[in-house]
Amino acid sequence: MILSADLFSRKVPAVMQELMGVARQTTRKRNINSYRINEMPLLADPRLASAQFVVSQRPYLMVNKPEEYTERVERKAANIKAPKLSWGEVYGGKQKRRPSDDIKAAIEMSAFRAKHPLARPANNTKSAKLFACATRIFHDGTLIKGGRWYGGWTNLKSDTCLHLSIDDEPAWYVRST
Repeated sequence: MILSADLFSRKVPAVMQELMGVARQTTRKRNINSYRINEMPLLADPRLASAQFVVSQRPYLMVNKPEEYTERVERKAANIKAPKLSWGEVYGGKQKRRPSDDIKAAIEMSAFRAKHPLARPANNTKSAKLFACATRIFHDGTLIKGGRWYGGWTNLKSDTCLHLSIDDEPAWYVRST
């Protein structure tokens, strides 16, 4: 969230501003890009070591725009994410599908993940993290192709995945790439 200087001074308590290294400004508004955060006091705070961060609020469903094979190869070579269709393009286009049919399963899965999040334990360099949501992504402009679930765990390294758990039970994650 980006806050303007006056909103920042009203919404963020003075104690937190001091921890962030932000000097109290009362004379004039500053450009939002001129703020610098001194993260050392935050990182030194002992509460941070025991904090758990929850990944949530991802979109339920996304559909990639259709693309030819050569377009996809060029996009991947340039390390560009696949462009997505808008809600209207998916449900108002040729398919004429009702959103409730597709979204219902994704909402139910998200509710399950919220109750039973995938947990990454803390280690020497990173704090514990809970993955409580995912996005289901379909391909080629249709709700028939694909449908793989993507979440915060998608790009974790293999050795990290070995330590993931759900409700304190080991979660085995096999990659087929």
